[in-house]
Amino acid sequence: MPAAQPWEDTAVLSAESTELFDIPAATHFDPYHRDAYASQAVDKLAEFYGTHLKN
Repeated sequence: MPAAQPWEDTAVLSAESTELFDIPAATHFDPYHRDAYASQAVDKLAEFYGTHLKN
């Protein structure tokens, strides 16, 4: 059996909401340095945090 990926361990350990968000064709570093990918990541984070964070 192949070893679990790091994000799979995180999802298992989380008590509540988790979501794996994939940006097709982006490498791990692209969302940090390329505007087209960064805006997708920021939009998704804002949506996720708005839904799951409590005041």
